[in-house]
Amino acid sequence: MEALILSCSTGGGHNAAAKAVQDALSRQGHHAILLDPYSLQGQAVADKVGRFYVDFVRTAPRLFGVVYKLGEAYTKLQEHLPHHSPVYLFQRKTARTLKQYLEKSQPDVIVTTHVFAGEMLTMLRNEGMKLPPVVYIATDYTSIPFTQEVQADRYIVGHKDIVQSFVAAGLPEWKILPYGIPVNEAFQSRMSRPDACRWLGLDPAKRHILLSGGSMGFGLDGMIRTLLPVLEEHPDTVLLVLTGSNEELQKSIHEKYPGPQIRGLGPTDQMPRYLQACQVLITKPGGLSTTEACVSQIPMVLVHPIPGVETINARFFESHAMARWARDPEQDLADILREVLADPAPMEQAQATLQSNAALRTASLCSSLVRRKG
Repeated sequence: MEALILSCSTGGGHNAAAKAVQDALSRQGHHAILLDPYSLQGQAVADKVGRFYVDFVRTAPRLFGVVYKLGEAYTKLQEHLPHHSPVYLFQRKTARTLKQYLEKSQPDVIVTTHVFAGEMLTMLRNEGMKLPPVVYIATDYTSIPFTQEVQADRYIVGHKDIVQSFVAAGLPEWKILPYGIPVNEAFQSRMSRPDACRWLGLDPAKRHILLSGGSMGFGLDGMIRTLLPVLEEHPDTVLLVLTGSNEELQKSIHEKYPGPQIRGLGPTDQMPRYLQACQVLITKPGGLSTTEACVSQIPMVLVHPIPGVETINARFFESHAMARWARDPEQDLADILREVLADPAPMEQAQATLQSNAALRTASLCSSLVRRKG
């Protein structure tokens, strides 16, 4: 089976889910290509789209939240409006290029982890192009704006309790499958905490807290200052700070906090091991990062959600007892961390209920849809 997986680089989560499905398909003996459709117009175009999103969110998160609210309002009104959304129409040029690619490559199934690519496929289908089965994967714990513009044969969502948000957006319930959000197999390969520490060169005798700002390194310096009293109370505890792609922040951390209790870490491909080595993860509530943490069963404290979808993610995990949400990190982060360190067991038990085999189930679904079509 030839599979095409479409993703876009607006944040790291879409690509991570796409890669997890690609790996799962490969393990089942299929050939899978992972593609950013914007790159068909040149890598500079793909980079520009991804960079615009990252810069927008990083520099103006509140404005992003306003835009998200406008998108939600548009979604509610769209069934009464005669035209597609501006976001849908923006995809027209890339959709034409994607059409040429599909005519040459002829995949048996298409998986997309991004609404933009889903809209491109829908546009082609609406213009009469015959497409193979299309599977759309939602990478957050709600139906984001414009999801209803994606016409897919199946929709993979993160949890059974969020199915109705997709139904409310206008998607047929029988097409919605709560498999979970696909994550890399390495997050499911259990390693003991001491072994994970040794793998990473960490001292197994110490406790480790992992502080992450996601792929964009949000708000880390202020949170480090907030956590200094906790570190002083627990001299056996080390704070590992993942700065993501923010190289200047990593350098600043080393200069400001030269002691042994705070370590700045740049981009890493060892995230599964860090989650298995640490006692607590402090992170913004991206759909993928929270799912990876739950699969790894590491207690979570959520901070600084991007207004909009990440706020909904935080609410979901808090309501299911899979995380604590520090709404005002300057005031409550340190106390919440103390509570989680003192009694992590209830959160670990709640996290165990989140399904972790979404990538393999999605790969099997793709095979089933292709056989059914044949």
